[in-house]
Formats: sequence, structure tokens, C-alpha cells
Amino acid sequence: MVSSFLSTLHNSLLSRIFGQASAIELIKKKAEIFDNLTYKEYVKNTPGSYFSLFFNEAFTKGEMFFAFLFHIISIIFPIISILATIFYINPLIGAFVLGFILLWTVFPAFFRKFFSKKIQEQLNSLENFNEEFNKKLAKFEAFLFFNKIHLLKKILKPTARNASFGQKSYRFWDEFNNNINLSIRKLFLILTDLSIILLGIYYKNSAQTIVVLVTINSANQLFINDFNTLIVLMINYLSLKSQFRKSKLNEKSAKKILNFQSFNEKIDLISIENLNFNYQDKLVLKDVNLKIIKGKKYLLQGENGAGKSTFLKILMGIERDYTGKITFNSRDLKSISDENIITNISYLDNNPCLIEGDLDQNISFYSKYEARKIEDLINLINLAKLKGKILINYCEKSDLSVGQKQLINFASHLIETKPILILDEAFSNLDKTNSQNLLAWLLKQNITLFFIFHNLDQNLISKFDFQLNFSKNQILVS
Repeated sequence: MVSSFLSTLHNSLLSRIFGQASAIELIKKKAEIFDNLTYKEYVKNTPGSYFSLFFNEAFTKGEMFFAFLFHIISIIFPIISILATIFYINPLIGAFVLGFILLWTVFPAFFRKFFSKKIQEQLNSLENFNEEFNKKLAKFEAFLFFNKIHLLKKILKPTARNASFGQKSYRFWDEFNNNINLSIRKLFLILTDLSIILLGIYYKNSAQTIVVLVTINSANQLFINDFNTLIVLMINYLSLKSQFRKSKLNEKSAKKILNFQSFNEKIDLISIENLNFNYQDKLVLKDVNLKIIKGKKYLLQGENGAGKSTFLKILMGIERDYTGKITFNSRDLKSISDENIITNISYLDNNPCLIEGDLDQNISFYSKYEARKIEDLINLINLAKLKGKILINYCEKSDLSVGQKQLINFASHLIETKPILILDEAFSNLDKTNSQNLLAWLLKQNITLFFIFHNLDQNLISKFDFQLNFSKNQILVS
């Protein structure tokens, strides 16, 4: 019984601790893929895909990989000793022993309900970590556009840590379930041996016969169990080793080396000549000629899918596979790096990004600004009632409405005072009064504004310097 308990503890806990520690180190190393990930490369996959990549490829398989290795080493010695013993005996086990084998195979089923409930609880917990990780990873765009991408790993770390403990708990109960069943089988094996001894004494068999029967029964069953375990572990170990070699986590994610030149100027003029762009063999923009003048306000109008967001992504350097020529001042856009573009352009869409912390921390977004500047923006968005409150915790839980989140996100971009501001449905969840007041304020600022918003009042439309109408792959200026 002591041996069975130690075996259960070893198989379900010690090997998993070894595996978990190694897997966590693997995740830390592989998280570096975000450092060199461009926006265009990032959006090829969903946040859920990245969660799966890390916690299936790196953690789950990584933990199993290292645990298998540890487990294989731990069972080699009992296999050798059992194998040495069995060479000295001849198999002869009666119907009574067979009956006990069937009994100890069926008996563990009574424990399944309890362990199944425990395992399901751990699986539900892991689902919550999945959702939390996805929400945090969805902030990639904001961290990229704020030029704070190196901090993304910091907010992912608590979730990864909690998920690792969740995985450990799940694995413990899963393995404990399997190993307690094995221990029960070993208990029945002892009872079988005891029965053989008693029957042997009752029928006056020789001591040598009884010893042979007990040895055969014990050695045969233990050897079969451990030998089968070894074969399964070896197959899984080799399979996981092969999977790791082919895993996406081993792919090099370094950015393409482009002929970028230093660009530290403020953008006064954007010139677009004969711009053409295709997306998946579908023509989106054709022969576009346009000049974007510093300080002017541009309203982008057109049906969904007409190319408004695509046009803005081209200006931001996200989409570079266009033909024609675009220059910032006199510099070709294709020669300007993403980082230099981001220093000039703020981009907001309808998916606001909040970070763990209070209102001031969310507006400053990991940077330092004067308290007065933050206070002015809080008054502008009319959210002074939230000052000092934690807006979102590390589990991504928040009581804020989407509209409030959009206001805070708006303020966090304004504080950077970049010369060009892009609002792509960024006011979609604001009430009419708030959206009109903020837009009226923006129209008075000395910035270049690109604004996408449906159902805008005519009196506000008339206040824009230019309307860019997207229709039939063209941009018509009015």
C-alpha cells in the first residue's frame, strides 16, 4: 500500500512539477515571437489561435513532453527487476486469479464520477483563462500603435502564470484519477496473492508451488502494466519530439529586411499618385490621385467594403503591396518604417483597448505625462466620476460600458498629440451628444483628421474641409 501511494504521488505530481517548470520556461522563450510581429502578420490569426499556439503547443505539449521524459527514466529500474524475476518462473494461473483480474479491472469505475467532476471543474477554469488571454491579446493593435509592443508580454504574464497553475491542477486530477485506478488494481493484486497463499495452504500444496504462483501473478501483472506504460510513453515522447520540431513556435519571426531610411519629420503633405490596390485578387482601389494637406479634416464615406479602412491601412504602412506612389512630404512611403509612421499617426477603431489600472494610467498608457494634461482630457470626455477607480483588473473584468471604454481610448490617443488622427468608427457606441461634442472639438484642433462614421448630421458634415467618397474603386473628393 505504501508503494502504491508513493507511485501515485510520483506519477501524478512529481513528474508534472518537472514538466510544468520546463514548459513555463519554454513559454517565456517562445513569447518573444511578439517582439518582431508586424500588424499585418498578427491579424492573419485570431487571438484564440495564439492562445492555442501557446497553451497547446508550448504548455500542454511541453509539459507532457518533459513529464514523459522524467517518467520514462523513473520506470526503467522496476521493469528491469521484474524482467529479471520472470525469467526464473513458468506461467500457471488458474480461473480464480482470472476472476480477480476481471474484478480489479471493473472496480475503479465506482470512482469515476467523483474524479470526472473534479476534472470538469478544472477544464471550465481553463476555458476562463482562454477567454482572458484572448481579451488581452486583442490589445496587440493598441500596443503596436502606441509603440509599446515590448510591454505586451507584461500584461500576458499573469494570465500565463494562472493558466499554468490551472493546467497543473487539471493535470494533477487527471493523472491522480488514472493512478488511483492503478493503485486499486495493485491492491486487488495483493488480495489475489493472499488468496493464492490461503488456497495453497488449504489444499496442502507445497510452499514452492505457492511461491511460484504468487511470484508469477505479481511479476506478470506488474511487468505487463509497466511495460505497456513504457511503450506508450516512448511513442508519445517521440511523437511530441517530432511535433516540436515542426511547431510554429520554432518558426523564425524576424521582420523582413526592407530598405527603410530614417524619417524624423512631421508630415505636412501626403501625395498619392496612381494608387492601385488588390486584396486577394479583388480590385479595391484603382488609379487614386489625392493630396492630403496638413491640418485639414477629411470625412470618409462609402458603403461597407468600399475600401475606406484599406485606404487608411495603406497610409499607415500596414498594407504595402500597392502600386503607384505615395509620399510623406517628399519621402516614398515604402522607404519609411512602421515605427516612424506610428510616431506621426494615431489610429482608433471601434474596439477600445484598456489596460489594468485606473483612469490616469489608462490615458497615459505606460507613458508619463503632466497631471494637468491628463486632467484636461478627463474633463473633455466627461468621466471625472471614474477618477481613482480601477477600470479593469488583470482578469480583464470591467463594469464599464463600451461607450465609456471608447471615450477613455480616445483620450489615450489624444494625449500623444500626434499630427495625424484616424478615427475608424471610434465613436460608434457613444450617444449622439457625446459624439457630436467631441467631433466639434476635433474639428477646431490643429491636426489632420480622417473620420469614418455612419449617420452623421448634415451640419457636422459641412464642417469638414473635404469629403472622400469611396465608390466603384475610386475616391471622389468634394
